[in-house]
Amino acid sequence: LFFSALAAATAWNALDPGEDRKSLLILLAINAALNIAWSPLFYQLQRPDCAAVDITLLWVSIAACITFLRPRAPIAAQLFVPYLVWITIATALNIEIVRLNAPF
Repeated sequence: LFFSALAAATAWNALDPGEDRKSLLILLAINAALNIAWSPLFYQLQRPDCAAVDITLLWVSIAACITFLRPRAPIAAQLFVPYLVWITIATALNIEIVRLNAPF
């Protein structure tokens, strides 16, 4: 969370006001929604299969943030990398839980 917040703040300060910041807000809102949705899917609803879909989309949203920021705010893009690494590990674990415990 620290690195993603730092990345977002760094990106915000590096981007020109206007369309780039609007695009950043959209990307971050999608990312936040997917991040928030994962825990209830996995723990409350006990649907690791649905959570696996969510976390895969979360991974894509982080990659989209990095891709968007790389030419515009390279330092901010690099700050998203630890978040991507963590979600890569979490995705692998989530998918393995689904594989070992299916069907749902």
